[in-house]
Amino acid sequence: MKNTGVSKPQQTQLELPWQPIPGASATIIGLAYEQTPTFDQWADHGAKLNLADRAVDWLVGDWFVWGEQQFGEIAYQALDGFMPDQIRKRVFVASRIPLSRRRASLSFTHHALVSGLKPDEQEHWLSQTEKHNLTTKELAASIKHGRIVTELELEAKTPQLPSLVDVSLAFRSPHWSQWKIQQWEKRGTINDDVKRAWLDVLSEPARMYAQLTEELGDHKGGNE
Repeated sequence: MKNTGVSKPQQTQLELPWQPIPGASATIIGLAYEQTPTFDQWADHGAKLNLADRAVDWLVGDWFVWGEQQFGEIAYQALDGFMPDQIRKRVFVASRIPLSRRRASLSFTHHALVSGLKPDEQEHWLSQTEKHNLTTKELAASIKHGRIVTELELEAKTPQLPSLVDVSLAFRSPHWSQWKIQQWEKRGTINDDVKRAWLDVLSEPARMYAQLTEELGDHKGGNE
């Protein structure tokens, strides 16, 4: 058969470098069972996948930190296929927090939150996070305020509804004004599909406007 020069994608290109689930085919786009596991076996597979999911940030970060130290600038040639923002975060956190300071009970995000701090501060906040079982949201607030801040305290400080001043300012923001100038006033040049999309966005404010007008009895205008 004549060689056309076009190679057919091989299934092996999709396969993972290891098979984490016995009796199943694992590729980069999914998992397919070839043998029926028991419930306990299936549950154990989930536990292993969860550990792999938790470990991947650290593994990739440590992998590149080691490679850069070993090979220098040429190590960056191995980053094809990685998302730039993701790899930067993984490498930064891994380079800032040594294995001896990491906590297996805490997530990578917990560690990321303290990665910009000095070593003794990292140790302090990781210990406090373990002791008080802080969520990432609580840890971020605690670091900001320099003391333990709980979810209950955060909820108490968060207003349930924006004030009228906040609502007024939102519609007077430069972003809203720019949208009106660039989009609304030139709506004659756009197609019907975009206009229908606008209807979806504006329908809820329109309903609220009509209801408030009915409740107030009449509309006197914002300047009166």
